[in-house]
Amino acid sequence: MAINSATSGIRSCVATFDGLASRFVFLTGLMLALAAPPAFSQSTSELNDRGSTAYSRGDYDQAATYYSAAITKNSDDAVLFHNRGLAEFRLTEYAKARADFDRAISISSNIATFFNSRGGLFLVTGDYSLAIRDFSEANRLQPGNPMIVENQRRAEAAVSASRFASAPVVQQPQAQGAVSARPASPCVDLSKRLANLSQEDYLTIRALERANAAAGNHMSGMTQFADMVSRGQVICGN
Repeated sequence: MAINSATSGIRSCVATFDGLASRFVFLTGLMLALAAPPAFSQSTSELNDRGSTAYSRGDYDQAATYYSAAITKNSDDAVLFHNRGLAEFRLTEYAKARADFDRAISISSNIATFFNSRGGLFLVTGDYSLAIRDFSEANRLQPGNPMIVENQRRAEAAVSASRFASAPVVQQPQAQGAVSARPASPCVDLSKRLANLSQEDYLTIRALERANAAAGNHMSGMTQFADMVSRGQVICGN
């Protein structure tokens, strides 16, 4: 079956995934659905549609079952593997999701959505460099997609945070009578803080970049913002 024949499956899953991509926060402890298994006499397209319907109502286990049934009928359909990967993604079965996203990309390596989905998985599992690689490829295939651009920005912020978190702290000499520096940020996870930037944060970063450019300073706004967070000059947030 051609990929175009399952376009409705992509649209249904991606619509649900849009909200997921903004923060990449997943439910845990999901109970297995007790629905009956799909009828294998149905066509691949029908099974895919049933899987997408189950996915849209949050029944990810049942969705994966329908997609698996469709895959037994057509194991060369990249969309089916991608859709099952999304369901496994939501079930926090990350190894299975990774395998399905890999399979989808191996079949069709020119679909931006596939790379964006796998990049989201890497972002959740902390594989930030791999996430940036996939988001970059997704952006190349579909330039200017705001969701992809936002996801790549979050991954890059997480990388910056990781570097600051691992960097040694250099104590500066303090003159007698000087006021002590502000205590370090209470952020437990600096990477998580920078991977969930608010609109106000982005405005601050852009302002820093403009100020740096005017001063001939080549430090990026994101790097400077991460430094400010690590020093406690910016509120940690949630």
